[in-house]
Amino acid sequence: MLMCGKHIQKLRKNRKIFQKEFGIKLGYNADSAQVIVTQYETDKRKPNERTLREMLKILDVNNDELAEFLSNSCYDEVREIISKFTNSKEEYEETYKRFKKLIMQEK
Repeated sequence: MLMCGKHIQKLRKNRKIFQKEFGIKLGYNADSAQVIVTQYETDKRKPNERTLREMLKILDVNNDELAEFLSNSCYDEVREIISKFTNSKEEYEETYKRFKKLIMQEK
């Protein structure tokens, strides 16, 4: 499985967007944009929820790509948190589906 950063990099490269351009679209200044995106793509920096939503929006992630992204190891933490607050497998799966739907609505 790809790490979160490698998956973001794959999506960005598939869109033929340069790191600096991507960073600027995310709201970083031109001097630091490429460095910050490099940090995200090498997992030295993790995107917060707002930044992740903005990344998915900029990259125009479709449903299949979102499903792949959400099954990616970068969401292990999300799955772990959900599992701590749910009492059954059914409740866990429903909560995770709602989480995916929320991310899609924010796109």
